[in-house]
Amino acid sequence: QADIFAFFRPGSDLAFLLYILHYAFWERNPPVDQLDTFKEYAQRFNVDLEEINEFKEIAKEYTAEEVSRITGIPVEKLRLIAQTFVENSGVTTGFKKFASIQWAMGMTQHHIGTQITRLSTLVQLTLGNMGFPGGGLNPYRGHSNVQGTTDMCILSHILPGYIKQPSSTLQIRVYQDWKNQGFPDAWNWEIPEWAGSAFGPNEKGKVNSTKVLWSWWFHNWRKFELTWGIFVGTDPESDPQNGTVISDIPFGAGYTENTWWQGALFDDVIKAAIIMAENPAVSNADTLTEYMALASLKLLVVVDLWETETATFADVLLPGAVQYEKYGSITNSNRWLQWQDRVVPPPGDAKPDLWIMLKLWEHFRKNGVVKLPSEVYGKSRENVLIKNPKRGDFVKLYERRVRVFMDYASGRYPDPDYAEADPELVYREIDAAVDLYNGMYDWVRHKILAKRRIPILRSEDQIDGILDRTYLMYKDWGWSWPKNVRILYNLWTLSKTLERTVTYRFPAGRYAVGPELDGQTVTITGETGEIRDSKTGDWRPAFIPGHNFVIGKFYKRAWSGKTDIFTGAVDPWRLLYDEEVVGKFVIFDENGDYRIVDLEEMGVRYPIAESFYYDPEVVFTGKANYKKPFFKGTKDLGDGRVVKYVGYYEWRQVKDAFSQELAQLAQSKGLKEAIIELKGKYGEWYAYPSPSNPSEIWAWDMRYPIHYEPAETICRELAYKYPAMAWRRAENFNLISPPKEDFRDLADTVNLTPEEMRVPEGAEVVVATTNRMVEHFHTGQLTRNLKLLAELVPEPFVEIPKPLADRLGIKPGDIVEVGNNRNRIYLRAMVTNRVPKLKIGPQGKEYFVVNMPWHWGWAGAHRTYGVVNTVSGIYMDTVTTMQETKTFLVYIKKASPDKYDYEPGEQNTPEVQLGR
Repeated sequence: QADIFAFFRPGSDLAFLLYILHYAFWERNPPVDQLDTFKEYAQRFNVDLEEINEFKEIAKEYTAEEVSRITGIPVEKLRLIAQTFVENSGVTTGFKKFASIQWAMGMTQHHIGTQITRLSTLVQLTLGNMGFPGGGLNPYRGHSNVQGTTDMCILSHILPGYIKQPSSTLQIRVYQDWKNQGFPDAWNWEIPEWAGSAFGPNEKGKVNSTKVLWSWWFHNWRKFELTWGIFVGTDPESDPQNGTVISDIPFGAGYTENTWWQGALFDDVIKAAIIMAENPAVSNADTLTEYMALASLKLLVVVDLWETETATFADVLLPGAVQYEKYGSITNSNRWLQWQDRVVPPPGDAKPDLWIMLKLWEHFRKNGVVKLPSEVYGKSRENVLIKNPKRGDFVKLYERRVRVFMDYASGRYPDPDYAEADPELVYREIDAAVDLYNGMYDWVRHKILAKRRIPILRSEDQIDGILDRTYLMYKDWGWSWPKNVRILYNLWTLSKTLERTVTYRFPAGRYAVGPELDGQTVTITGETGEIRDSKTGDWRPAFIPGHNFVIGKFYKRAWSGKTDIFTGAVDPWRLLYDEEVVGKFVIFDENGDYRIVDLEEMGVRYPIAESFYYDPEVVFTGKANYKKPFFKGTKDLGDGRVVKYVGYYEWRQVKDAFSQELAQLAQSKGLKEAIIELKGKYGEWYAYPSPSNPSEIWAWDMRYPIHYEPAETICRELAYKYPAMAWRRAENFNLISPPKEDFRDLADTVNLTPEEMRVPEGAEVVVATTNRMVEHFHTGQLTRNLKLLAELVPEPFVEIPKPLADRLGIKPGDIVEVGNNRNRIYLRAMVTNRVPKLKIGPQGKEYFVVNMPWHWGWAGAHRTYGVVNTVSGIYMDTVTTMQETKTFLVYIKKASPDKYDYEPGEQNTPEVQLGR
């Protein structure tokens, strides 16, 4: 139903987006960066107008003609798309119209998925489409509560709320010193000289984004301490520089969804796994390798609804509960929280995830499997000290018990499982522990705001009332992070788009805010969100004058005295269930004399409510990361040479030489061997010696996106000119150069170009992509095992362009063989005109794309051994390790019908067939 539709070669997203910016900067008259609206909007970026020129030089290279050769989109259609998008954007319409970019997995399942989504951000920032209703970046997650689980750290490298995990003992020492200073915000934090410069400016009153972020991370670590009953710091607390470091928060990052198999097979460190409601034997790329990893485990526990393909490998299979059999909140893609109640209890012995996790914890603790560092050390009490800023001695504010908290048995729910694991208590804990979600529980009225179902728009005189009524936000239905802001970065919609003037008065002494707001009347320009004030309990605007590129990371504390978070908490249960706090502040005078005051003297009635405030200085300190190097500094190669990560001005001086050497090696040895040789020669991928100093190797720091070819590319010329970035990441390099002798043949499964693929007679090499269907859910277990849903699309298939089908003698419904060096599978053919042939590369050679939905596997009903992901490649995103399943190479040919192994039958799990 699109007005303009353009099919482009999978994996060429970056080139397509770069042409939009090429048009905006170099073809449009006047260029967008000469518009006053752009210059004003660019003040919200972390670069100045001069620095933007570096990115403009990148965009300059991506002309319509060059991008057409990369994507396959005709030149005139490219120009039509770019013109339509640019001329309906914020900076070209005076912030009256906005363009949106939307996707599901098509932009992320690439080895450069981070670069694609980042370039989408740069398109929207450049064109003024971020922070306005109707604009922005709008991904569709595809699963209920994927956003919520990501927010709560289902990822392996962060803590709940996207909080950094400690990676060194120095960070813990600085954290303890921060605590001793009275848990300050960045503006009131004096970083000790012995900490160095890694945490930001040392002086109090001086801030940059690094210092603000560390302050926010530290604030959240403290919340975890108080709500989880753990300890992070030094013993004794009074000696952060030399004391013993203790951290119940784990250091570093673990393996990810796509790297864990290397932990099992290469590193030999993963011996057991618990897999809950996932089916990686069907959903992960190169699933035959996944099978090897699953089979290697000494213990595998699977929690699921059915005996899935993954469950076939399980030693223990626990019956789980479907979402309609659970209580709890879910967070959708737009960050909205809504509460869902149980419809019916799960059948038989099936249990919800919360109960299962709690019982696993109890079992591990009972058997001594899990013991925290504070317990090993014997740290059972924390002395909460405040350092006297004048005299250097310490004031003991209170003493806190250190004992890990995992007691959620409130008995409030009649259901036996939830009587032991109260979801409302967990909801409270998340509000108190995770700053991102702070405000989702109303500590004044004792209400779960995710349960709000008020289908009434706010009046114009209420907080964000004009925006609510104009854009039908329904801000009292559920809740949204941060602080119930519904449009992220919404700083200017009132003033620029609606041209409305709104003011808000902060009466002197009334609210828990600092002097920048206290007693002031402020002008509101965008969406502020709201928070409960800890002094009055009233709702008040949060972000003044609107929300900027800060989420909630940048903040100021309101108190004139020094106090702990929540004013202190002795015990998590008493904090979360009884709402009991310590309620003490230390106030120092200019001579170093002090007095300890209580909540009543400070006028604080609701200490668990937010004590932060976000004034204009905080809001405008939050800049959008227009420039973001992903690799920084230098790397000593140990032979007198140093790798230096550089920007584009330097990299463009050597990039052609890098490509030429790659091409020469690849033509004589093959692309795989060329990559191995070049990375070994220069100590890094995407690296080449400096023209003026051969001992200094320049490596591209990825500060701005450029086009990279997919790891497996159909066109050799493009592979040399725009090499894949995959090999910068060690786990990807392990695929072509396995680190373990037993797995050397893994490299034979990699086919980076058609020339490296073993192709049978009568077959043609094509680009393959994958997708999910409306009629099925993910790996099919929720749909293939339900008769009425399974009948909609009962069996797997491959979409084949009609010209290709005619050439290969394939008719609709025929059985075809799809394969590569990894595996071969047999699918039914769907011959279609929906997928056109594309002219790619400098010679404009015609290539074809085939598409395969991947909902089928060999367990349950409607089963087949033709698991699509057995032919996809496990090339991972250079930053996140997301798999590149949106583009890879396969051959396709007509096959005999007796090769097809699809069975429509009822639920049944056949014997697993391992091997390639």
